[in-house]
Amino acid sequence: MQVIGVHNNGGLRKGTFIVPARKLHPGNDLSYDQLALVETFAIGYHAVQRGNPQPGETVLVIGAGPIGLACLEFLKLMEGVKVIVMDMVQGRLDFCAKHLGITNGVLAKADGSHLADLEKLTDGNLCDVIIDATGSPRSMSTCFEYAAFTGRIVYVGITTSDLTFAHAPVFHRRELTLLASRNALPSDFPAIINLIREGKINTDVWITHRITFNEVPEKFAQFTDPNLGAIKAIIEVQ
Repeated sequence: MQVIGVHNNGGLRKGTFIVPARKLHPGNDLSYDQLALVETFAIGYHAVQRGNPQPGETVLVIGAGPIGLACLEFLKLMEGVKVIVMDMVQGRLDFCAKHLGITNGVLAKADGSHLADLEKLTDGNLCDVIIDATGSPRSMSTCFEYAAFTGRIVYVGITTSDLTFAHAPVFHRRELTLLASRNALPSDFPAIINLIREGKINTDVWITHRITFNEVPEKFAQFTDPNLGAIKAIIEVQ
């Protein structure tokens, strides 16, 4: 897989792109704002598909940044699935409750005492599927503790660090399954476009900031500051 602008240069080049027709996913009836979010949603959609939640199961999403929120968008549409979100920032949990209707939030604490809160929410059963969207080596190494027996853990967040975790007491004893989720499949895109078209995903709450193309050199860096509260920023090109 080669992504233009990531693995290959050319993301801002002038000229014509020639690609196979199967790589194009029509969405001409969607707004530019909506279309700009489809690829973001695809990362979360694919991660959810990897975890494959079933009715009656409990799913925990760790990290309520853009990738975690994308996972939550599709989980909340699944009938019979209980969804819980965990984050270290209360404001993000509040966002999930207000805009996504996900009120089962767990505030992660450095001392690990939030495990008791999770046990209370799940009646001591913990979670059948865990999607870690943090990219934090610490979270990715300890998230096994939140899993029920025969649970599935999905890594969608990325780290370049080595990960270490205790094998026998948790991972082996509970017969857990560890999955990785990278990017998305071609079939994911038309499914997401249809959900937006049907109004099942409200894209308005996602775009929290806008800047013009000329403002990029001056204002782009501000979006790396978590205190800004940006979910997605749009660069408007006239």
